[in-house]
Amino acid sequence: MLLKNISFMAVSTGLRLVTGVLIFAALARLFGPASYGQLMLWLSIATLLSLVNNFGFGSYVIREMSVEPDNTGEIVSETFTAKLLLTAPLLLGSIIIGWFFYSESIWLLIGFLLATSADGFSDFFSGAIRAKGRFDLESRIVTSGSVLHAIVVVGAALIWTSVESVALGYAASRMLILGITTIASVRIVGAISVSSLDSALARINTASSYAVDFFLQSLVGQIDSVVLNSYLGSIAVGLYQAGARIFQAALFAPQILANVFLPRLAAGFINKDIFEKEARRAKSFFWVAGVVVGSLLAFFSGPIVRLLYGEAYSSLNDILYFFGALFYFRVNASAWGVLLTASGRQRARVIGGFSHWFVIFFTFCALPESMKIERWLFSLCIGNLFLGIFYARTITANLYRSLSENGFAILLVMIVSFYTVLK
Repeated sequence: MLLKNISFMAVSTGLRLVTGVLIFAALARLFGPASYGQLMLWLSIATLLSLVNNFGFGSYVIREMSVEPDNTGEIVSETFTAKLLLTAPLLLGSIIIGWFFYSESIWLLIGFLLATSADGFSDFFSGAIRAKGRFDLESRIVTSGSVLHAIVVVGAALIWTSVESVALGYAASRMLILGITTIASVRIVGAISVSSLDSALARINTASSYAVDFFLQSLVGQIDSVVLNSYLGSIAVGLYQAGARIFQAALFAPQILANVFLPRLAAGFINKDIFEKEARRAKSFFWVAGVVVGSLLAFFSGPIVRLLYGEAYSSLNDILYFFGALFYFRVNASAWGVLLTASGRQRARVIGGFSHWFVIFFTFCALPESMKIERWLFSLCIGNLFLGIFYARTITANLYRSLSENGFAILLVMIVSFYTVLK
């Protein structure tokens, strides 16, 4: 059953992320680094804003439904109401502020904000489906949704050839996918109703640690655009985000494993032997994914960039090494993070998240400006390495043995990382 669920998640998550890479590769070729950088900047801003109404409810619902399977309908309805309470003021406030201060880019903001908000609701309903063990159904939904998304977004770009058309096409496809996911979730979980204000506020309070952790984890790939745009401009954003799309697609591996192992670990937490057995199995899968995919990104950057983006993005070859190193450090941290979430220790994840961003910005300030984009990527590597160590130290007192299990891979990727800096 475990391998079957992993296979379903591999197909669904992998297809969605690979499709995403191909879509953004087509957009990057069509618009060029400068316009593509502008498009990605506003997608990142919308994604950052939508972290507020996403609130980490996806992981929260999976764990709560796994621990309390008899209260499925109540959990989903109350959490859905909580999301509505957060979404309405976010959309209204963001659009009003954007209209007055960024009117020249307002349609980019509106389109991407609607898209990311819809995507957050889809992730929430998908979490409920996964918690019920219906990975096969989610796989079918994501497969059809990925094809639909590609047709709508690329079609809009080719017909109207403007970044605004991409944003609005993005919104249209994500809302259609939300409709499909909602219908499927109702079939599996049952009717979803709007709960009382008090119960919704109680869910917001209970899930607050999930929200902070989700926010901190989701900054990678989004805050990057804002930072780079502020001191290097939109062309740098375009180059960086071209690499980040590949990196995000590669993250399908830990996302699959987290979605499969989280409900299993949460359900088995009351039994120490079962939990430890599943934890060892989960760590092994994460370790293999980190080494294999991270090495591919680090050592095969040239062919990957030429195939996806062409000569206009040849400068990306010099930074894709770093994405390989970052991938391993992030996957290693994710493995320990899943164990913390399954054991209900979200507070530790919040502390680790804040600390690792402090390490990232401290490292960034300490490095020379001449490193340019590599300066930010190297800071992310150090921050995520620290996060993995922090999580490991929290979940087990025997830190050094835990690290020795992954010692070779850590050494390998650090060599690649430092080689890139010196290069």
